[in-house]
Amino acid sequence: MTSRFSQATAAGLALQDKVAAARDEAVRQRLVTIPAAQQALLRSMLWSIAMGSPQ
Repeated sequence: MTSRFSQATAAGLALQDKVAAARDEAVRQRLVTIPAAQQALLRSMLWSIAMGSPQ
């Protein structure tokens, strides 16, 4: 029986790593001008939203 879901390939995983690195760099470039305390607050708020818990 064949799976309905595609299997990860080495090329696909390499592309995923490349996209993630580009995303991380884009976020870093946007946040570089924001003070560290405000970055920490933003990350805390985003984490709370992602986890479904109130601040």
